Amino acid sequence: MNGPQPDRASAAEFLDFLHADHEGWVCLATEAHGEPWREDFYRWPDERETLLDDAMGRALRADVYVSMLLHSGRMRRKDSALPGRAAWADVDHDLTAEHEAKVARLPHRVVHSGTPGHLHFYVDLGERIDPARLVAMNEHLARVLDGDHCHDAARVLRLPGTFNHKGGELRPVESVAHVGQ
Repeated sequence: MNGPQPDRASAAEFLDFLHADHEGWVCLATEAHGEPWREDFYRWPDERETLLDDAMGRALRADVYVSMLLHSGRMRRKDSALPGRAAWADVDHDLTAEHEAKVARLPHRVVHSGTPGHLHFYVDLGERIDPARLVAMNEHLARVLDGDHCHDAARVLRLPGTFNHKGGELRPVESVAHVGQ
């Protein structure tokens, strides 16, 4: 095939990092130009392969997002969120040396969201944390990194291995750095 292709291995590795072998429901959300926002739910880990098939199948025509936390049912609400093992921040600027110094010792990964200078920053907590406590950690991480207000328990963010379609271009969403994991 010519042209860019989605990276299933990158998407699978990221989903495994987020959800490991825990059980619940993952929201796969997609948004294509001229089409309504779409949310589908997959039982994790039982429907992992179907989720990946669907995400890769949509990646060339739509922006693809996944829930940061598993949910107790086919819904994406704050009150349905289950404990998670990663804190996150949505950062719409390059990290400065000061930002990097503040997080250097944390086990983390960085995902470039496909928009230049925009990234998602994830801290591997090593254990599952209650959603309310996790949201507080996300808020703190966002303050430390001068991030956006994208830290609630129902949040979806771009899936690595797919593409950002802003401006009509296919720009890869890439997991670019893993530190201390």
